[in-house]
Amino acid sequence: MAMPESVKTLKVQNRTPQVSDLVFGASGLGCLYRDVSEEEATECIDAVLEAGIDYIDTAPWYGAGLSESRLGARLASGSSRLRAEKLSKLSTKCGRVIRSRASLEAEGIEGESSAYEGQFITDAYHSDRPVADYSADAIKESFSQSCSRLQRQTLDVLRLHDCEGEERYEAALRGKAVEAMLELKQDGKVGEIGLGMGSSDYAEKLLTQFPPGTFDSVMLAGCWNLIDQDGLNVLKLCQRLGVKVVNVGIFASGVLWGGDHYKYGDIPQDVADKVSGWKELADKHNLKLPQVALAFALLPETVDRVAIGCSTAKEVRGNVELCGKEVPTALWREARARGLLPEEVPIPEP
Repeated sequence: MAMPESVKTLKVQNRTPQVSDLVFGASGLGCLYRDVSEEEATECIDAVLEAGIDYIDTAPWYGAGLSESRLGARLASGSSRLRAEKLSKLSTKCGRVIRSRASLEAEGIEGESSAYEGQFITDAYHSDRPVADYSADAIKESFSQSCSRLQRQTLDVLRLHDCEGEERYEAALRGKAVEAMLELKQDGKVGEIGLGMGSSDYAEKLLTQFPPGTFDSVMLAGCWNLIDQDGLNVLKLCQRLGVKVVNVGIFASGVLWGGDHYKYGDIPQDVADKVSGWKELADKHNLKLPQVALAFALLPETVDRVAIGCSTAKEVRGNVELCGKEVPTALWREARARGLLPEEVPIPEP
């Protein structure tokens, strides 16, 4: 059977990025890789609201609830409440419940403590830890915990988080995690349900496991940027299904901002060479490399928004300043000619 044209070809368009295209990714508020003080977190949230970014995303994993708690407190405060009312969406995720470290130790449960402590520095604020659990009861408990921390009765968007690897995938199917999310949506407690994934393969598996229309959106991390386009097939699938995509990791772990790590490790030489090639091309067109990265992230028509991860007000303002700059289609053609983009990655027509 011939593959439908909509599946064979990813539709792209050259968009000039706007602030309305941005989602504030609030993982940094959970002290990702460094201690983020209450003052810094407050200033960061205020900068997001002042810039007019109207979509905020968080998760229980981010600081074992600390990101959610900080957002809930600030968005409900008198000085921020009016601006917060202009938010179009506040999204979080499920698949983990938060428990005290003492209770886990008493029961001899390791959970995800080792992985968590390698990323988040939160002992100055609490001693809680996340525990992965994709059972229906845990999905509902995660929702309830998030609502409490975010100081909300309902949520705009709830996404199944990090359901990757056969063990978690099978646990979610066996535990009826998605069915529990659908029940929350049917009860009016959640506006949209979706996926929050760092694996394009497992995003595709989940999208095809359930009937069309099950998921409203997919948040894809690190699968579509100037360095990595592994998400091409799942973007085509989302296009066919009418599923909106929020593109995350658009700066490739920060290397496109001049960072010194890639995917939690040292930068491989081939990645470093590609970054240098993109920077040379950006310079030629009088653009900053992050401006090119932002425009590329928005090329697929099925991408509804792109997420920017920030933990300081300065970082928020730096990302906002990238908006409003058009990248000429000639740059994409030249990138392909230089081997920076493979032939199968579509580029806009002039």
